[in-house]
Amino acid sequence: MTKPVAWMDAGGRLYQFPDDADRGQTMRPLYLERPWVNLTDDEIKEIIGSWGDTPVKGYTRKLMDQIQDKLKEKNG
Repeated sequence: MTKPVAWMDAGGRLYQFPDDADRGQTMRPLYLERPWVNLTDDEIKEIIGSWGDTPVKGYTRKLMDQIQDKLKEKNG
């Protein structure tokens, strides 16, 4: 997991380090949002097996796209 980029207390104030706040504060770590990156055709072929230079298409492409869409939905 990546390191937090900042910390936020219950009042919404931001801090660079969790120790910067008053003692007893509940601190929540904040992380950078990473952009979604889809699988490449080569990565899909690694998962399902390669058919030489045949592009990923048809049912296989539809299945992989649906899986990625569901993961995007679940992970925001």
